[in-house]
Amino acid sequence: MGQLHKKGARVLAGQTARGSSRRAIVASKDPQTIQNDRFTRRTFLLGAGGLGLFGLLASKLYNLQNIEGRKYKSLAEDNRTATRFLPSIRGKIYDRTQTLIASNSQNLRVLLIPDQADNIATSLDLLTRTIPISTRKKQRILRIARRQNPQIPILVTDNIGWRQFARINVLGKRIPGIVSDISWRRQYHYGEEFAHIVGHLRPPTELQLAATPALRLPGTLVGANGIEQGFNEVLQGKPGRQELEVNARGRNIKALGEKPATNGADLYLTIDHVLQQRILKRLSPYRRAAVVAIDVNSGDVVAMCSTPTFDPNVLTHPIDEKRWRELKNATDNPLSDKATRGQYPPGSTFKMVTALAGLEAGVITPKTKFKCTGVMEWHKHKFHCWNRSGHGYMRLHKALKQSCDVFFYQTARKVGIRRLAAMAHKLGLGEVYDCGLPGQKAGLIPDPDWKQVIKRRIWFGGETVLAGIGQGYVLTTPLQLAVMTARLATGRKVEPRLAHTKDKAPRLVPRKLDINENSLKLIRKAMTGVINDRDGTGPKAALGWPGLQMAGKTGTSQVRSNRAIKAGQKLEWKYLDHALFVAFAPASNPRYAISVIIEHGQSGGKVAGPVARDVMKMLLIRDPVQRLSQASLPDPTIPANNTPHSTNERDDL
Repeated sequence: MGQLHKKGARVLAGQTARGSSRRAIVASKDPQTIQNDRFTRRTFLLGAGGLGLFGLLASKLYNLQNIEGRKYKSLAEDNRTATRFLPSIRGKIYDRTQTLIASNSQNLRVLLIPDQADNIATSLDLLTRTIPISTRKKQRILRIARRQNPQIPILVTDNIGWRQFARINVLGKRIPGIVSDISWRRQYHYGEEFAHIVGHLRPPTELQLAATPALRLPGTLVGANGIEQGFNEVLQGKPGRQELEVNARGRNIKALGEKPATNGADLYLTIDHVLQQRILKRLSPYRRAAVVAIDVNSGDVVAMCSTPTFDPNVLTHPIDEKRWRELKNATDNPLSDKATRGQYPPGSTFKMVTALAGLEAGVITPKTKFKCTGVMEWHKHKFHCWNRSGHGYMRLHKALKQSCDVFFYQTARKVGIRRLAAMAHKLGLGEVYDCGLPGQKAGLIPDPDWKQVIKRRIWFGGETVLAGIGQGYVLTTPLQLAVMTARLATGRKVEPRLAHTKDKAPRLVPRKLDINENSLKLIRKAMTGVINDRDGTGPKAALGWPGLQMAGKTGTSQVRSNRAIKAGQKLEWKYLDHALFVAFAPASNPRYAISVIIEHGQSGGKVAGPVARDVMKMLLIRDPVQRLSQASLPDPTIPANNTPHSTNERDDL
C-alpha cells in the first residue's frame, strides 16, 4: 500500500512539472505572436470551407450540364415547341366484286381553337350570328375547353352547306379562335345489306383516348362492331405530326416541320353485295332469320345475312337520344347480328356430329341397327322420336335420311358426352373464329366439366341422350353451322374469312381433319339422300336442275318443352320451334356450304329447306366456276312451292 502511494505521488509530480513547463513557454511568447497563430488557423478553416463549397457547386453544375443536361434541354424544347396531330383518311371498303361499300365524303365543319381565342364565350356569341348554336352546345364546348389541351381544336358544328362555309371563311377571320375546316365523313352505300358485317363508327371511349392522344382530334371516330371494329387499325391509318414553335403564352409562331399522315389501307370483303341483296329479299317474309354461305375451298364467306337489319349511316352521324332508344328497343332487335350472335339449339343438324363420333369411336358401323318404336326408355325416362309410331329397324344411312331420333339417342348413349363434344369442336362448333369480326358468340358444347363449374351439378346420362340430337344445353350460331357443313363437305379444317387487304397472299388449302374419309363419305351420301331420295326429310330443298344435286340436313329445334305445352294449346309465335337447314352443293363436287335459320319457323324441311334451295341457286348462278346459264333458270328470289316429290313427314325435332 505504501508503495502505491509513493508511485502515485511520482506521477502527479511529473504532470505538474509538464504543465508548468507549457505555461512557461506560453508566457515566453509575446501577444503579437499569439494573435498571428490564431489568424492562421482561422484562415485555414475558412479556406477549407470555401474550397468545399466551391467543389460542391462545381459538382452540381457538372451534374446539371452533363448528366441532366439532356433532360432540361428537352423540357426547354417542349416549352418552345408544340405538336399538332394531323388526321388520316380512313380506308375504303369494297366487296368481292370491287363494288364500293364504304367510302368517305367531304364534311364541311367549324372548329374552335381555345388557344387562339381571347374569350371563348365571346367568340361563340359572335359565331352564333352566322351559324345557330344552342346554349347547351355552348356549355358543352366550354366544358371541353377547360378540360383538354388548349391547342386541340374543338368541333363546333359540321355537315354545313357551302354557303355557310363560305361565310365562315370570310367572317371567321374576325372571330378569334374560329376556323373552318374540311374533313371526311363515313358513308355506307349498301347500308342495310352490310350493316351487321361492316358495322359503323362511333366516338372513341375515354380508355381509347388515354391510350392514343391523336384520337382527340375533332370528329375522329373509331370502329364499332363489324369489320370497322375488327380491322380498325388497318382502316384508321396513322396520324401525322406537325411541330410548331410557340411563344411563352403557347401561341403558335411558325411551323418547324411536318410528318404527313399515313392514310388507312383499303379493305376487300369476301361478301358479294348482289347476293346480300337477293338473300335479304328472300328472307323478307320472316320476322327474324339468318343465312350464311361459305366457299368450301377457301373459307371465304360470300354471304352473311341477318334480318331485320338497319342503316348504319344513322349511327355514324350524330344521333339524338330519343332516336337511339327507338332503334335499340325496336321489335326483333335489328341491331343484333343473328348470324354470329344468335345462339340456337341445332336440332337434327347436329346428328352428323353424333354419327361421326359413333363411327370414329367404333361404337357403330354402317350396318349397326337400332329399332325405333317411337320412344326409347332409359333409366325410367322416355325419350320420344318425332315419328311417334316409330321407324322400325334403322341403319345409319336411313336414320340420317329420315332423321330418326331413337337411332341417335342410342348412338349418343354409346359414344358418351366427352367424345361427342370432341367431335363437335373438331367440326367447328363451340368456337369463335379469327376472321376480324368482333362480338361473335361461341355457342355451347356442354360436357361434365362445364356443368360442374357453371351449374355446380353432376352430368346425367339423359343429358348426353338429348345432346345427341342437338337439344338440351347444346347451342350453335348460323356461322358455326355453315363452317361445320363446309368441313363435312371437304374433310378439311375450313376457317371462315371475311376481309383482306389487296396485297394479301392467297389463302392456303385448309389442312385435312383427323376424321376417316370413309366415315365422311357415309355422311355425305346420307345428306344427299335427305334431299334427293323419296324417303328423305328435305325434298322441298331439291334444286330441280338435271345432273346437279344438293346435300343437306333438316333441323327443327324446340324452344319450349313438350311437357309445357297443353293439349290443343295454340302457342304464341315466340314459343314456336326454330326451323334450320344446312346444305352443300354440288353434292358430287362441293363448292358452297350454307346454313339457314328461321326463328320460330316451326319446320326445317318445310320452311328453311325452300330458303336453302333458293339461296344455293343464287350462289351457283353467281359462281363463275359453275358458269350456269341464268337465262334458262327461274328467278331464285321468287319462292317456289312445286317439288319433285312429296312426303308427309312431320319434320324432325
